[in-house]
Amino acid sequence: MDSDFYSIMEAAQLKKWSQQTPDNFSFVVKAYQAFTGHDRKRYTRKEMEELFTLYQKQLTPLQQAGKLNCILFQFPP
Repeated sequence: MDSDFYSIMEAAQLKKWSQQTPDNFSFVVKAYQAFTGHDRKRYTRKEMEELFTLYQKQLTPLQQAGKLNCILFQFPP
């Protein structure tokens, strides 16, 4: 799922997608661009911790449904 790379989404949206997919379906989620350095912005430790907290919260519905296969961290060259 590439949409997570561009923004941290609402958990409700991921819950909806989880419910709309078959039980044996799983998601490979691309990590948010701030975590891989693609956005080239500098974050304080506190800002990064807040982003990770939001990111974890958004993934909770996929984890609870057993549909989070992995998180792909793709780094720039």
